[in-house]
Amino acid sequence: MTDLDDHRSLLALGLGLLMPGLGHTVHRRWLRSFVWFMALVVTVTVLLLQAEVESVETLTGLYQAVRTELDVTIQVGLLGLHLIQAVDAYTLSPRVDGAYFGEELD
Repeated sequence: MTDLDDHRSLLALGLGLLMPGLGHTVHRRWLRSFVWFMALVVTVTVLLLQAEVESVETLTGLYQAVRTELDVTIQVGLLGLHLIQAVDAYTLSPRVDGAYFGEELD
């Protein structure tokens, strides 16, 4: 693994922890990024609908709704999903064939 791979892997991990799917964009895996993001969004939406949460208008309100309405085991599961996608983005770097930033694709 080259120095560039190390930096890209760490960047992908950090961005993946920041927001699901964002780390995959470092590797130009647009579909994979979208799928991971939507997996978490749909999962949280379904769980909050089942918990019959009233209207959530802000991200802070969403965070409070998840904290108060969802069981701790469900919260741990969501955290696990979030961590899995970040680790997936991190491990992609050595396997990515093709161009780095600024290089042409074959």
